Amino acid sequence: MKIELVHPTQLSVQDITHLARGCLRIKFQKVDPQQLVRMALTKELNCYKMWGADCSGIALVAPRGDTLWVEMITGKGLLKHFDEVGTWLESLARSHGVHSLSFMLASPALYKLWQRRGAKAVAQYFVKEIENGRLTESSEN
Repeated sequence: MKIELVHPTQLSVQDITHLARGCLRIKFQKVDPQQLVRMALTKELNCYKMWGADCSGIALVAPRGDTLWVEMITGKGLLKHFDEVGTWLESLARSHGVHSLSFMLASPALYKLWQRRGAKAVAQYFVKEIENGRLTESSEN
């Protein structure tokens, strides 16, 4: 598998499709693919393209302070390359001179795979849906 830093203007239609699908899969928060691209354009996020014979995807990461935050990794066939992606992320964190790699996981399978790599859970994320908590145009009139 190859991984390369890319400018967001170099993303292909397939890359944008991966981002949109990744945003739809995240159930614990609303994520807008356009916002992610804007953040990459302003260098708040680094965008990496991943590809190989049996996989393709995008990784969005953000070095902040002493932590490399993994905002999203999405694509096809990437789970087969979990160890390679994990090793790359750890190497990327070292290259940024940070002391930790952080991410939120919604998948029990990924949680177990990261535990096997020595990652530990340091918090739990809870979401309580609030019915009618957001005003809409029809409710404002």
